Amino acid sequence: MELVTGGLFWVAGTPEARVRGDFSFHTGADPEVRLAAGLVDDPRIRRFPGGVGFSGTAEDSVASFLPITLHGQLDTGERITMLNARNYGGAGQLFRSLPRYVADTAVLGEHIDDAQPVHAVRFRLGHRYCLDHLSAENTAGNEYGAALGIEASNDGNWLVYSPAAPETLRRLEVLVVLGVRTLLELALDESHDAKDVELLAAPDGAWLPLLTDDPDTSAAQSTLDPLLSPEALTLEVIANWIPLNDRLDGLAAAVVSPNKGALQAEALVVTSLVEGLHRRLPYEQSKFPEITKKARKAITQAARLAARSESEIFDLDPARVSESLQLLTDVSFRMRATEIVDEVCSVIPEIAESLTDLPGQITKARNDFAHHLPIDQEKEPLDMRYLRWLIVVTATPWLLQALLLLHANIAPDVIREGFLESDRLAHARANIAQFVRELGWELP
Repeated sequence: MELVTGGLFWVAGTPEARVRGDFSFHTGADPEVRLAAGLVDDPRIRRFPGGVGFSGTAEDSVASFLPITLHGQLDTGERITMLNARNYGGAGQLFRSLPRYVADTAVLGEHIDDAQPVHAVRFRLGHRYCLDHLSAENTAGNEYGAALGIEASNDGNWLVYSPAAPETLRRLEVLVVLGVRTLLELALDESHDAKDVELLAAPDGAWLPLLTDDPDTSAAQSTLDPLLSPEALTLEVIANWIPLNDRLDGLAAAVVSPNKGALQAEALVVTSLVEGLHRRLPYEQSKFPEITKKARKAITQAARLAARSESEIFDLDPARVSESLQLLTDVSFRMRATEIVDEVCSVIPEIAESLTDLPGQITKARNDFAHHLPIDQEKEPLDMRYLRWLIVVTATPWLLQALLLLHANIAPDVIREGFLESDRLAHARANIAQFVRELGWELP
């Protein structure tokens, strides 16, 4: 989509102060407007008797770059809203360049603000036809009381999400659009950066398109070899994933796009994801689940009192000794890793086929970097450590991807079939086996 036109623009809430501007939007680029004059007081401009000066301080530069919401009336007759618009130009004063506002999102067809209640959002992700297996006759609900349905279209079905009560656009973008995109990328193992998104600002209103720097779905291509068949993504799976992903605090997106860089950084990220996901998925978080919360509290208090008493004998700080018992009843990292490996490998044991103790390797790598333990080069040369870490950063992303798909309630046999047919996983398994041989370990 392209839209280049002039219009009148003003700061939301102050329509009496309007200036001319040139609006432009091109697919894959942020919407922007070049104004003929300034609309806000620019902190970089200093007025004094007899003239005007320009401040180049860091504080004034930061303040001049704070986002605002702009409303406009385009010469085409359409209303436009520019959300989170930042001035990449000047102040529009004398020797300075004119303002050039670039927005994160533009809403075509209506004037809204950040707090605007949105009644529904419809969207397509990736290539337009990836969800054409879903029927427009069905709807699915979730624990948030929302409804998810399909709106059929000749150029690709729309997913339509109607929250139980109106939500802000920002909330729906993060909760729904980005959440569902994460699920599609986990299940299909392909990028879904392309998106078409429209919102409903009033129950009986028209759909309003969002203009962002994401490519639209018209040119997106499907991979010929997705990890799982798109048919695995039923309306019920997608609807129930939305609240599940919300509880994961964005960690699922980190599984989709883990840090790529130094091996040490990769190992630190994937091992921390093991703990983060275990804490948020329905696993037991106490070493003693069979006793009551009151009993656990009593045990902890008794241990702390005993530790404080002994600390005084050895002239130690009682507060620091007591603090060291803070995680006395918490599940250990090793227990977390073991539960996740056991759950996934009960479906896809091939992920750990070359290893006798994958939970132990994940735990060891995590301790290497979470605590930055000193390296004993004589006991374990660095090249051997690298091989250990390579095993973890190769196996763990597959482990976590399978874990999330299982908790998304996709059938285990469907997940297993897709993973075992994946060329990428086949290469990962072969690499892990090679690393094990180079370490001199016995294959199981």
